[in-house]
Amino acid sequence: MNGNYFSGYVLAHDLGFAQSSLVSGGTLDVSLEILPELDADYIFLVKDGSQGDQFLNELKESNVWKNMPAVKNGNVYETESDYWLSGGLIAQGKVIDDVVRFLAP
Repeated sequence: MNGNYFSGYVLAHDLGFAQSSLVSGGTLDVSLEILPELDADYIFLVKDGSQGDQFLNELKESNVWKNMPAVKNGNVYETESDYWLSGGLIAQGKVIDDVVRFLAP
């Protein structure tokens, strides 16, 4: 998701995360083919249910996923779609709370 709306806006504008060039046009539908192009130090994985648990399990078991720098460095965080894919102050606050919880030592 790019930095223009929902959690992408919070990450880019409120928390200062740079966005991957792959999401500059909007959102990124994850596929094994595109993953090697993902230039991200951190991955916030929003499980929105459109591709289902089976795809997520296949993704996590793939060598492509396992060899990504963010995965190797333990910088992948699964998030809640109900507020990561929503707007408003409450949702934005919850996204910030999640990021702090994910990244705080």
